[in-house]
Amino acid sequence: MTPTQGYGEQSPVTKREKPDADDPRPSTQLKEAGRDPAKLAELWEKELQAAKKELTKFHTTGRKLVKKYLDDRDGAGFDSGLASLNLFWSNTEVLKSSLYAKPPRVDVSNAFKDAEDDISRVAANILERMLNHDVAEDDESTYPEVTQQAVGDYLIVGLGQVW
Repeated sequence: MTPTQGYGEQSPVTKREKPDADDPRPSTQLKEAGRDPAKLAELWEKELQAAKKELTKFHTTGRKLVKKYLDDRDGAGFDSGLASLNLFWSNTEVLKSSLYAKPPRVDVSNAFKDAEDDISRVAANILERMLNHDVAEDDESTYPEVTQQAVGDYLIVGLGQVW
């Protein structure tokens, strides 16, 4: 809306131009590539290279932060006189334990609270048991370990993402 237009007026409609080959939007390029495997491979190779270029600085900074967290310095061994207290490590460990102490307890309940709807009650009960079993700390579940690692990654480098 332009400054001279009122709220009831519509803006003039412009004819949509045909997207050119240099259009940076992946959706446009995907449409143009169609089902040609060579074009699709070229497109995704460009996307991967662009992502690599974009994340290079983040990965470099992340490696430096992990080195600081682990106190990985030259000559910082026990026999050298360069002993120091690593506050970054100790602060991060305290925050880790406060952010994730134990796996969550899943609670699935009926939003409408209909006492006569046995099907939704039983379905919610089954879903709750299944999700709690997946999240529980046992030998088969990797959820607690992966989540603790993601919290640590978030606190150290700023990106705690679980795949």
